[in-house]
Amino acid sequence: MMTIVTHVHLKEGSGREWDAAMRTRLSAAKKRPGWVGGQLLRQSDKPDRRVIVGTWMTRADWEAWHHDRHFAATRGQLDGLESGPAEHWWHDVVLDVRKCEAASPRGFSTMKHTVAVLAFIAAFLLVERATADVICLFKSEQISGTSKICYYDCLGSVFAITIDGLKLCPLSIRR
Repeated sequence: MMTIVTHVHLKEGSGREWDAAMRTRLSAAKKRPGWVGGQLLRQSDKPDRRVIVGTWMTRADWEAWHHDRHFAATRGQLDGLESGPAEHWWHDVVLDVRKCEAASPRGFSTMKHTVAVLAFIAAFLLVERATADVICLFKSEQISGTSKICYYDCLGSVFAITIDGLKLCPLSIRR
């Protein structure tokens, strides 16, 4: 997973309009392949500053989003409300821990982060190196760009494999 952190400076008094346009953009982004989640942050002591934290399965997923018509539709509106160019920083996600039942602030829809949690569990299971073979049964799948992530129930633990997006997930795997 990759996270991009973007710092934006807004023109004075444009916060509400900019936030509304960004809310529209993030709502469209969550329908895109590879989208994991995002946050829009406002500095409490500087109301003209925003930070966008977006997490994607791959940087290619994020780049594809930038060619989407929903992204382009908000670009002009947001640019006109910003006082200068945005600053971006990319980060590899090492660990993503969230409380599933967390209430969203002020009516924002809850972020779907199941993929992040499952990726963490899968990474833990890969490191664990269990000595006994376990038959894992197919649970669900998700498309991510040109790949498919297959999720399995391994005696109550979740395990994931990534395969070519055109292939079918095996009904069971041995771990």
